[in-house]
Amino acid sequence: MCQFISFMHRPDNGDVFIYDLSSHSETESKLENKPLWREGHYLPDGELICRVNPNEKTSKEECVERMKNRFPTFLSFFHWCMKELGTTEKYDGDMDLNGLKSAEGLILPEFIDGGLSLDGLESAKGLVLPESIDGSLWLNGLKSAEGLNLPKSMGGSLGLNGLKSAEGLILPKSVGGNLWLNGLKSAKDLILPKSIGGDLRLNGLESAKDLILPKSIDGGLWLNGLESAEGLVLPESIDRGLWLNGLESAEGLVLSKKCGTVYTSF
Repeated sequence: MCQFISFMHRPDNGDVFIYDLSSHSETESKLENKPLWREGHYLPDGELICRVNPNEKTSKEECVERMKNRFPTFLSFFHWCMKELGTTEKYDGDMDLNGLKSAEGLILPEFIDGGLSLDGLESAKGLVLPESIDGSLWLNGLKSAEGLNLPKSMGGSLGLNGLKSAEGLILPKSVGGNLWLNGLKSAKDLILPKSIGGDLRLNGLESAKDLILPKSIDGGLWLNGLESAEGLVLPESIDRGLWLNGLESAEGLVLSKKCGTVYTSF
């Protein structure tokens, strides 16, 4: 799903048809009497657009008003779509809901066989995430981990770059892709997954104090904010390189036996 829900509508009678929520063309291909239907999309921020032809008896404003009466909010339309498509339990594909500013009232499918992006949320209040997400989860707008309950395991990447503190943060035991926590200034309260299948990015850390890294990282390790290697204990294995561009010297730096290319500014 892209950053809006795609649908087809009939200006003459107000009928709405959905099939592929990210593609007008795929949805249109399933229609009968195609000449009667027009494109439309509903955005997570509440904007609703209903296109009409110039010779239409019903204006686009009238179409929008009629549909708003039926679906007054984006979430009311979103939930109707999930029921109409039979995807309240499992949704196949990526779901981009970045335009949402609040998770209040949001009911997500129990399983998402793809990725979920909610970068517009600044708070996890009201957010109930699926039990399983096979793809990536992006929550880069969150300022705090308060009320955040993440899936126990992640098949793809996890982005939480907006967090300034790890207080209250309970990360999955394993992350299949990248883990991005670039907003953290300190590793206090940070308990990292035992397994990370991609890059671990902690570029905001100014010190290695309290930092306990996994024994191995399948991707690269990014610690560009560190100015000193004091207290830094690296994983035994880093597959794709080590980024330490903030270090002013190699003093105290003990490299892993396997860490790929090391990137520094000196």
